[in-house]
Amino acid sequence: MAGHYLAAYANAPEGAERDALAGQARIALGAAADRAAALGAHAQAIRFCEQALTVTIDPNDEAALHERAGASAAAIQRIDDVETHLRAATERGAANGARPGEARATTKLGAALLSAYRFEPALALLAEASQRFADIAEDPAVVSLDGQLARAYFLHDEDERAILAADRVLIAAERSDLVDVVADTLITRGSSLMGLGRRYEGIGAIETGRRLAAAHSLPRPKVGRSTTWPRSSWTATREPDSKPLARGSRSPDDLVSGHSS
Repeated sequence: MAGHYLAAYANAPEGAERDALAGQARIALGAAADRAAALGAHAQAIRFCEQALTVTIDPNDEAALHERAGASAAAIQRIDDVETHLRAATERGAANGARPGEARATTKLGAALLSAYRFEPALALLAEASQRFADIAEDPAVVSLDGQLARAYFLHDEDERAILAADRVLIAAERSDLVDVVADTLITRGSSLMGLGRRYEGIGAIETGRRLAAAHSLPRPKVGRSTTWPRSSWTATREPDSKPLARGSRSPDDLVSGHSS
C-alpha cells in the first residue's frame, strides 16, 4: 500500500491532490517502518523511513523520521547510517527550536558512538550538548543525555567525573521517575566505583540497578555491554563482543557470591 501511494504521488501533478497523496504515503510508510522495526527488520525500517522523507516537508516530521531511522540503524550497528540520520535529526531540532527533541537525538547518537567504541567523539558530543542544554537540565531528554555523559566518562577512564555526573543524574532522574535512567546510571556509577577500587560499593550500585530494572520489567542492564565492565579485561583492540574476562579477574556476580573466577 505504501508503495502505491508513493508511486501515485510521483506521477501526480502539482496541487492539492499531490499534497494529499504525499500525506497518505508518509503515514503508510511510517506505519510500515514501525512494523518492520517491531519484527527486527531494521534495514527495511530504515528504507521505509528514507522513502517517507522524500514526501515530507515539515521539519518536525523530518526530525522524527530521521530519529526513527537512526534508532533502527543503531539496532543493526550501521554506525554510518546512525550518524547520518541522528545528526540530521539534531539539526532539524535545532533549526525548529525543538530542544528536547534535539537533546533526545543527541543522546541516541552519543549512545551509538559509545557502543561502536568511538569513546572520544561520543564524549565530546555529549559534554558539549550537556553544557548547551544546561538551562533545561531537568527535562527528561536532557537527564537521559547526562546519563550517557556519565557512561562516556566511565568508558573514557574518567571514573571520578563519571561518579559526579551520575550523582547529578540520579537526583534528577528519580525526581522525574525516570526508572530506566536510574537503573542504567546506577550501573554506570557502580562500575566507576569498581574502577576506583571501591568494589563493594560498586557491587551494591550494580545489583541495585539490575534489580530495579527487573522489578519494572525493563531489559536487564548488562554490565559487560551497557557499561563495558571491567575495562581491565578488554582486548587491546576492544572489538565488539570479544571482551572475555581476563585471567584472575572477578565479575560482579563472583564478588557478590564470594567466588573467584
